[in-house]
Parts: sequence; C-alpha cells; structure tokens
Amino acid sequence: MAIDNKTRFDTAMRESDKAAKEQFAEVFSEDTPSLLPEGFDPSKVVAEKSERKASVSITMTPSMKRDLTKLAKQNGFRSMSAYVTKLLDGVIEASNLHK
Repeated sequence: MAIDNKTRFDTAMRESDKAAKEQFAEVFSEDTPSLLPEGFDPSKVVAEKSERKASVSITMTPSMKRDLTKLAKQNGFRSMSAYVTKLLDGVIEASNLHK
C-alpha cells in the first residue's frame, strides 16, 4: 500500500517536532544564566495552531546564522526560519503572552 503525501508530511512534522524538543532540552539543560522567561520548557515548543506568517528582518552575526541553519537542518527543519519560529513560539508561550 502506497503512502500518500499528506501521511509523509505528517510523519515528517512529528519527527521534526520530536527532534526539536530533544535539541531544545539538550541546549537549555545546561546550568547557565538565561534571558528566557521563567517557566520556559523547551520540550513543549510545538505550535499546534496554524496562523498566517508575517515576514520580519533581524540582524545577527554570520556565525550565528550559520549555526542556526546547521541546527535547523540537523533537526529536520526545512529552514532556519521554521526552527527559530518554533523556538520563539515556545518562549512567548512560556511567558504567558498567548492568552
């Protein structure tokens, strides 16, 4: 039985969400001072809602861009933007701004 494209996409998204959770847990498990909101749980960084995207521009060092792009690819994301969006959504959710 052939697997349709929607099933493949859904499976890939679940795998990338799992990989992102593991990566966030690893990065944020270190005992270092953080600018993130208290109560931020990287393992819960998965946005279930669908919302229209708005283009934004930020400035970062070339090495930061390279490293974020590498992390995104390692964790199964199609782009650095998708990876950073998941991360920032978790930060916003942890600071209770979604309510």
